Amino acid sequence: MSKKHHYVPVFHLKNWCNAKGELVAWRRTNGKVIPKVNATPSGFGYEPFLYSYHEDFDVEDRHEIETEFFQKVDSRCAKIMTKLLNGENLTGDDRTHWAYFILLYRLRTPETVDWIKAEWRKQALEDLTGPDGEYEAVKSDEDPGTLFEWVGDHHPGYIESLAVAQIPQIAKSHKAIKDILSFRWCVIGRKGKGRALLNSDRPLVWTSLASDQCILALPLSPTHLFLAFQKHSPMERFVSSQSPRSLVEETNRMVVSNADEFVFSQTPGDVSPRFLRNNLKGK
Repeated sequence: MSKKHHYVPVFHLKNWCNAKGELVAWRRTNGKVIPKVNATPSGFGYEPFLYSYHEDFDVEDRHEIETEFFQKVDSRCAKIMTKLLNGENLTGDDRTHWAYFILLYRLRTPETVDWIKAEWRKQALEDLTGPDGEYEAVKSDEDPGTLFEWVGDHHPGYIESLAVAQIPQIAKSHKAIKDILSFRWCVIGRKGKGRALLNSDRPLVWTSLASDQCILALPLSPTHLFLAFQKHSPMERFVSSQSPRSLVEETNRMVVSNADEFVFSQTPGDVSPRFLRNNLKGK
């Protein structure tokens, strides 16, 4: 079992690889932007055991969210991404799976997983701290005062594991799926020698779905950009009025600004260090 749980799917990063299967990873350290050339995509966009259950969680496979859920979602959506890159029409199922994938790009990041765990712990604290007749009837003098404390003592990590187990259902039942499916989708292709699209460890651009200014943007490759926005909205008119070059430049700015640590390009010349210094956060 690989300990690398990728929140940036490897198949996505591979689109920035050269013929040798390598890309350039940019990072800001001590005020300097330093490129790591000859980098492999599997070495980025992951956190060890990010979606694993605690070892005390009673399941056959502690890593099933990664192996039975995310890996299968990524395998399916890698084929859909190929269709988008090739300009092929998507089926209804393709659209549903791709909307699901876009939402999961937000839910699978380390900070969102931590937030989900914290919310479940907060709810458990509320539910298990008050009077509980059954617990009061069976607890001994050595047991803690509340069921919440007892669970923490005897099954550490159990509540957080329950939270991780709910990620697939949270995504499937999320209202955002219907919103994304109702949007107009398009793929913008860069032509000629225009500026290349960049990727990062937080590549999805997502603004408020409730606003008619909402836009979803995901670079698919150095030359192709996926966009989604409300039909007949000001954002649709804005996108249609912009040149591909302008859309690429604005998307790169947001993708780099969103990055937690790394930005990816196909070659060192695809982005200027000055642009990264102005937009990439440092560690």
